[in-house]
Amino acid sequence: MAETKKKAKNDKLTLGGGIELAGFLAVDLSSMVIVKKMVGSFVKIIADKNKDFEKLSMVITDDAKHLTAELTMGGKTKKVETDVDNVFVAMNELFKQLG
Repeated sequence: MAETKKKAKNDKLTLGGGIELAGFLAVDLSSMVIVKKMVGSFVKIIADKNKDFEKLSMVITDDAKHLTAELTMGGKTKKVETDVDNVFVAMNELFKQLG
């Protein structure tokens, strides 16, 4: 990540099924419900297709301008990043790159 990007806040939310979200305090509560559903649905699809799924970690910067996702399967990690105008569009873009 470029040095000009702000670092993510140190809040970490661990959901079931190997899902970790960090920095999402910048996202309002009603949007978090949708974020959790989107992430859960993506992980279910990936885990059903890949028995070696381990973990999905997502980090959003404290200014909610940059989103990073790391998918770990079979001991290998794939990392993708995008800038955020709309968190839902950004997540969908990352899921396409990972999936």
